[in-house]
Amino acid sequence: MASAKAPLVAVTGASGFVGSHIVNELLQRGYRVRAALRDPNNEEKVGHLKAMALAPTCRGSLELVSGDLLAPGSYDAAFAGADAVIHTAAVVEIMSVSDPQKEIVDPAVLGTQNVLNSIDKVGTVKTLVYTSTILAVQSFNQDEGHTFNEADWNDWSTIENGDPYGFAKTQAEKLLQSHAQGKPYSVRVINPGVILGPVFCKAHTKASTVLVRELLFRNPMANYLSSFVDVRDVAKAHVEALERPGAAGKRFLVVSDSPCMCTTDLGPIAEAGCPEYVTQATPKYSSFVFSCLGALSRLPLLGPLVMSEFQRRACQTQVNFSNSLAKEVLGLQFRPLEETVRDSARSMVEGGYVKAKLKQSAP
Repeated sequence: MASAKAPLVAVTGASGFVGSHIVNELLQRGYRVRAALRDPNNEEKVGHLKAMALAPTCRGSLELVSGDLLAPGSYDAAFAGADAVIHTAAVVEIMSVSDPQKEIVDPAVLGTQNVLNSIDKVGTVKTLVYTSTILAVQSFNQDEGHTFNEADWNDWSTIENGDPYGFAKTQAEKLLQSHAQGKPYSVRVINPGVILGPVFCKAHTKASTVLVRELLFRNPMANYLSSFVDVRDVAKAHVEALERPGAAGKRFLVVSDSPCMCTTDLGPIAEAGCPEYVTQATPKYSSFVFSCLGALSRLPLLGPLVMSEFQRRACQTQVNFSNSLAKEVLGLQFRPLEETVRDSARSMVEGGYVKAKLKQSAP
């Protein structure tokens, strides 16, 4: 049980894939954690959080409260008396939606504003750790071979070119940086890559870990280039950023040491890490079909109906990042991608969230 004098940290999006791991990391370190989520009475969403608080290794304490990203003032009670806020709640959608402004941009920007307004209102918060993304850093208008670092901003993505998520996260992070100027709290920003790793509940298999889930279900998957990171390293990055004074005012690119690779390259890694399961990495489109789609996407009128400029470039452009600042300031040592993929798959199967076919039963 946490000491009554232990710092109180409010975590938004606490039942999500990233938020849950952050809650676990905080509890292991002895913090008092106030987990904010839309429905604290939904046992499917909070059962794993309660289990963390009851684990023998837990040194902290857990309180579940309600909070809705899109409801102004809904975090007032959650943040009241908190020493710090870790804001992870977000709408994560990379591909097509019917109304990108309403479904992606508004939640990111207005949700961030709601969080900032509640922090200002309660007046006790000294530190804000904010979960952004590498898509607020990378852009497709840099020279080939450019290595992105924390000084870079995504000034390429727009709703029109097919990347409302990258646009939204960039605008939200810029709003944060502007709003925090002169405030009595310091800000630290985590910009993670595509996050994989062990899951705590079925809902987590539908987060970015869906890539591993698709392998276990042997489904064709979208083939695009990505930089990956383990969720446990992301959680540690948030808490180290919270604890280390040298992190104040900084952004941190949190990506593994593995190079940028195609999503289908995860297949052989999963096969090696989980040889007992049948896995499959079949691209959604063959190279020939994709080449045809790429050519059609360049046509002025037909192009946007076939493939957006963002989708085409995401499938063809290798983007490189430097994680040196996260290592130097936060003391991170990143897990090998092989370990991350293996633990992702096994947690899904052993948790009963995915029924993987065993090799000996395969036809």
